[in-house]
Amino acid sequence: MTNAQINDKILELANYLKIDNKCVAHNARLQSMQINGAVIKNFSFKLFNEYKLSFFNCKFLCEINEAPGFFEIENPVYIYDCTFEENVISYNIKFKSNVVIAYCRFNKNFYFEANTFCNSSNFERN
Repeated sequence: MTNAQINDKILELANYLKIDNKCVAHNARLQSMQINGAVIKNFSFKLFNEYKLSFFNCKFLCEINEAPGFFEIENPVYIYDCTFEENVISYNIKFKSNVVIAYCRFNKNFYFEANTFCNSSNFERN
């Protein structure tokens, strides 16, 4: 999927979905998912059968005045080279499984609820 916007719909796919090139993803229910270069707004992800969710070079954000940013993911997660945008007061991120965060940029207050392993990430506040 390229330059697509998925709004207010539940995607139920049997196999693998890959989203590239600045897509906006909302309300996806998938088996396995890799998201590259996407803009991710408030969401809750639950993938079937403990499949892994991967984010590469993504931007996590909320619309202005939609704070705090809320993200809930039930599966193992790998987040690499992503940016959590600064246009919200804080993020409430609930990872219900293991998560690896590497080379990411965080610009606001964060609350993590998970077994979180962070490697070479910047947790500076502006």
